[in-house]
Amino acid sequence: MSRTRQLIGCLLAVAAGLVGFSGAAFAQSAATEAAQVNAVLAANPTAHQRDASSVEFPDGTRFIAAPRIGAASPAASCRRGAVCIYSEPNFTGFSKPFVAYGGYNLAAYYMPNGVKWAHQTSSYINNQTGGAKANFARYDATGGYFVGIDECRAYCAKAHLGSIDNMIDKVTLTP
Repeated sequence: MSRTRQLIGCLLAVAAGLVGFSGAAFAQSAATEAAQVNAVLAANPTAHQRDASSVEFPDGTRFIAAPRIGAASPAASCRRGAVCIYSEPNFTGFSKPFVAYGGYNLAAYYMPNGVKWAHQTSSYINNQTGGAKANFARYDATGGYFVGIDECRAYCAKAHLGSIDNMIDKVTLTP
């Protein structure tokens, strides 16, 4: 496991421990969010900070810190018209936006820690407009084809993928 992924896992675990607290926990969770961002920036010198809770890498991939209590809605981390996948539940971890209609084989995309996006999606947002649809599929190596496992029309979001967690290999955007 890469140093960055280990660090992110530790930071997310610390941040997750803050959920459910109130009052002073808000200030503490904001500090934890800043610590997550600073740690990712320190480990990735080519990345830059986008806002208080996210870091963007040169290829457009983003790291979203675990949300603080009272944070903006998940859609705020996924621009309008895009479908965004996240490496961790609750729209956190690394994120990858897709904006053009078509199919995207996730084995062709890498997270900043060098891990392919295939089998790494734990939450997603379809922030497209109208009736635009996002289809999610896994690869069946025996048959050599993709099998649909989930879909959603704009706007939808899933913070936890349950039985399909870390199974998505392809994202397809259709009008």
